[in-house]
Amino acid sequence: MLLAVLLTSPALAQSDKAIAISPVRASDHVGESRYALIVGIDDYADDRIPDLSLCETDAKAVHAVLTDPNAGGVHPQNATLLLGEQASARAIKRGLND
Repeated sequence: MLLAVLLTSPALAQSDKAIAISPVRASDHVGESRYALIVGIDDYADDRIPDLSLCETDAKAVHAVLTDPNAGGVHPQNATLLLGEQASARAIKRGLND
């Protein structure tokens, strides 16, 4: 499952005026108080749950975007990536508590 949020200004959506765009580093604006817990599991021990093929790859990509100072701006120390067997219920709960 991947959740994406797009935030736009209603004023910009209704405007037909051109606006200047300049490069912005997310890390310059969001500060150090952002955290991310990214979980990707391809293979499940429970046979009732079909194995997947791209969840771990997608989780790695989301982690890369979130920790990119020009994109997500989350400090790498504040981002936890749990893949496959690392993503136990205990590890996820620990990650949420941290």
